[in-house]
Amino acid sequence: MSQIGLQLVRTLPIYLLVGFQAFRIPVELLIHQAANAGLAPMEMTYFGRNFDIISGLSAIVLALFLFRRVISAKILLLWNVLAMALLTNVVVVAILSMPHPLQVLNTDPANVWVTYSPFILLPGVLVCSAFFGHLLVFRYLRQFNHNPAFRAESRLC
Repeated sequence: MSQIGLQLVRTLPIYLLVGFQAFRIPVELLIHQAANAGLAPMEMTYFGRNFDIISGLSAIVLALFLFRRVISAKILLLWNVLAMALLTNVVVVAILSMPHPLQVLNTDPANVWVTYSPFILLPGVLVCSAFFGHLLVFRYLRQFNHNPAFRAESRLC
């Protein structure tokens, strides 16, 4: 809700805000490699309980449609909610599979790999960046719905 968020939404085209989420594809591939190497639990991959790669792949497709101005605001809202739900899912799975007294998912290996460098960047930077990107899309949609001048300049149908 800050002025920085408003400025980003007003200056960056929506296809870039959505396309930004494509960074999740290589992240998911790296998590899969970490699981194959025995560092991360398989539950953290797309073969387990993490389907966040769908968000990255669909972001590319949606960004292309947004660039061509053939997507409605309702479709963008639906995508953003679903992609944020997938991100929330993987965060919950990660927390539930970490070793602590209330651990729900017993994984092998335990989900402690993200507490070591450079993997700490995954929850510390990349997950936060994905959430921030989704918040910007919500902010964009809010501007679109409440500001006729902004709507006239928008790439949404």
